[in-house]
Amino acid sequence: IMAPHGGAIENYTDDLARRFYDSITDTYSKDSSLWYCVGHQDEIGAFDAWHITSTDLSEDSFPYLDDLSGRTYDYAVTIHGYSGSEILVGGGAATAFKEDVKDALDNISWSYTVTVVGSGDAYGGTDPDNIVNRYSSSGVQLELPYSARRDYWEDIADELVDLYRTLI
Repeated sequence: IMAPHGGAIENYTDDLARRFYDSITDTYSKDSSLWYCVGHQDEIGAFDAWHITSTDLSEDSFPYLDDLSGRTYDYAVTIHGYSGSEILVGGGAATAFKEDVKDALDNISWSYTVTVVGSGDAYGGTDPDNIVNRYSSSGVQLELPYSARRDYWEDIADELVDLYRTLI
């Protein structure tokens, strides 16, 4: 479970990732890992100061990310924020699995449309160098609007736990 743009870079992504991780490890799987980066910057803003693409994230440049280097997982999830209005489910996982993630998120009582995206989509997350695809062939990249992260981060984490607990 990763939130590469936590803190004020993409607010609430690290909170969501930590809740997901804590819930999974407390009850279902001690073999899970969590990595998140927390960035803050008052003068120009954290996003402008610290945001880089998921394909540019390097194990050589981020504390503790190198601890994951060389490991593989059955599943990987990255939590992201973006400026769109839909919830996007991307990553290198099979489309059928991304549909399962979509269905889980559709259980939340909200007004957001959840859409599965793939290669060719701006937020598809299918590049093999994308951080989520380096650790698993079943990587899922979630792109969440600010208001969804702010208002529903706990619900999103809980739905992800409900889905992944059936798999691990």
